[in-house]
Amino acid sequence: MAASLEGRGAMLDGGAVECFVGVLRRGEFDAELIRESCVTALYGLSHGGLRFKGLAKEAAAEDLLTTLEEMGSEREKDKVKWILEVLRDKDEEEEEVDWEELLNSDEDTNSAQLFFFSA
Repeated sequence: MAASLEGRGAMLDGGAVECFVGVLRRGEFDAELIRESCVTALYGLSHGGLRFKGLAKEAAAEDLLTTLEEMGSEREKDKVKWILEVLRDKDEEEEEVDWEELLNSDEDTNSAQLFFFSA
């Protein structure tokens, strides 16, 4: 489900991030396969952009994923690394945005448009 846009949206709306993180945190799995399935689902959901990031932060997923990064198969580790990268890269993007400059550049663009259309 997490592979499609509609499925990902439905899962994010339904609280899947919190659910999967909760299952992983409580260790509610009898087999490595269940842990890997939860990680795979979170991996699919991680393509949900800022929405996923917000839900993952709310569920305190980063600390758990950092712990899981040291466990499991190589495939699982790669997925966990990707999810952590998504969570961390987004933080850097947010810090780099100068919103005031961005808003002022929009005013400049609007002023230039008015100048050209009124001439």
